[in-house]
Amino acid sequence: MPSLNFPEDYMKKLLYKMPCGGGLLRGTVIARPNRFVTEAEVNGRRASCYLANPGRLWELIYPGAEILVTPSGGSTDYTALGARTSRGEIVPLHTQKANDLAAALVQAGRIPGHGKARVKRREVAVGDSRFDFLLSESGVDLYMEVKCCTLFAGRGAYFPDAPSARAVHHVRRLLQMSLNGIRTAVLFIVNSDVPEWFAPDWHTDPEFAAALAEAEGKVELIPVSVHWNEDLSVDPEVKRLPLKLKTPCRENRDSGYCLAVIENDGLFWCLLQRSTHLGRDLRRWQRRRTHPQNKTEMLRYEGKLLSVIPFRTVSFNDMEMISVLDIMMDKKMTETDGMWMGVFRNNPVLWQPFTEFILKERFIRYDVKFSSE
Repeated sequence: MPSLNFPEDYMKKLLYKMPCGGGLLRGTVIARPNRFVTEAEVNGRRASCYLANPGRLWELIYPGAEILVTPSGGSTDYTALGARTSRGEIVPLHTQKANDLAAALVQAGRIPGHGKARVKRREVAVGDSRFDFLLSESGVDLYMEVKCCTLFAGRGAYFPDAPSARAVHHVRRLLQMSLNGIRTAVLFIVNSDVPEWFAPDWHTDPEFAAALAEAEGKVELIPVSVHWNEDLSVDPEVKRLPLKLKTPCRENRDSGYCLAVIENDGLFWCLLQRSTHLGRDLRRWQRRRTHPQNKTEMLRYEGKLLSVIPFRTVSFNDMEMISVLDIMMDKKMTETDGMWMGVFRNNPVLWQPFTEFILKERFIRYDVKFSSE
């Protein structure tokens, strides 16, 4: 596939461009062997690509997805810098570049409410914590942490897409500092101009959602959306998004569903468990009982657990979820050991319709409630 080249005068109108000195190429994802490597077809051959992003990225990195890569010169053939969503957005993948974009936003005066702020220092240590920026604004210091959001569903953007003890620690430490009279902020860079709001992903990291709710009104929480172009440059327009916390706070309870995917004998078993003790049941799925007592425990003992996906909610919709899963499955769901079980012939975690089902049940079903907050 040809390199993506753009005229130099185009660059003068941009806020930021991700460095890709070796040129930018399109690739098609084949597989993701581990969190930091994806294999892709680039220029007609199979190549390894370094993925500087530990997130799950199910909705971005899957067989057939388009990615943007540059020659790496390291142990892999390329470095993956961006991906295209199913609805067409270009999204950056290299999380280590997020702070460079944040610095460009600050220096250009594009942080809402902080047009006069300037970067004083980067990577600032405070006790046992390290924050991305120390800003100076009219002679006053502002400690700012930056979080990069690439999870979009329906009309919203959500963070994080994988549990992040580091993000929880940062928010709580900034809250402590603010209570001691120090100005603090978290900048959430939403890497798409499509979402209409930003909210914490309470399904994936309920502790982060709780920490963000505690920090509201004390730590400045600034979600902004940006538009990425085909050459991984960013337009100068920046939009502040409303932060939505009412729905996450209401739904963030220890109840909902566990959806487990287990590989066994060449088949992929999908088990849906309704739970009123979600944390406990999620931990149970992570354990293999040495003396299984029933069919589902035997399946867990003999098979390989690929994923356990939590759905945290106070409003159950068993039949709706089961009916949608039934349509996708090769063997329809039956009730066994107090839960529902069905079979896929191929790994559903790598299949976009399955991912879209997860996004719908986790987020899109709440779009009306979010919009009314």
